[in-house]
Amino acid sequence: MRFLIKKKKLSQKSKGELVKSESRGKGRPSSYNDNLAKEICMAISTSIYGLKKICELNPHFPAAETICRWVVLNEEFYQQYTRARIHQAEMQADHALDIAFDGSDDTIIDENGKEKCNNEWLARSRLIVDTIKWRASKLVPKIYGDKLESTQHITVSERFTRIKKAMKETKKHDEE
Repeated sequence: MRFLIKKKKLSQKSKGELVKSESRGKGRPSSYNDNLAKEICMAISTSIYGLKKICELNPHFPAAETICRWVVLNEEFYQQYTRARIHQAEMQADHALDIAFDGSDDTIIDENGKEKCNNEWLARSRLIVDTIKWRASKLVPKIYGDKLESTQHITVSERFTRIKKAMKETKKHDEE
């Protein structure tokens, strides 16, 4: 992730010493604010879009890079942001279901009036759903991640046999 570091503007006084410039241009906010942070988290949790798009849609939000900086530097905001992202994964999963069940553009009528499969639409829908599934698996792996079965069924007698074998090997190794 890229963080921008802005250089402070300096002006020179008549005595030759440098001081901060008083001029400040209009732009996105960069100072942390609890109310704005809550609004940002609400926007994230109720949207299917990524952070940069959410910031574009809300011009009073700080830049995405600033929000990422807040996540790193502010523990309380990190907790709020994480909860918002988890809820957003739910929204995105619902959106993937909507796309999967929307068959309205699956077929098109060609110039001869015949109905045919709209392969471009189907491929695009598949890409969107796969992307949403991948993203959800990264945001909330406990719910949407791949489940790895790691249980091992072993009877007591098999376990006892394995322990006996390991003890014999250890004893044999000690004798050498």
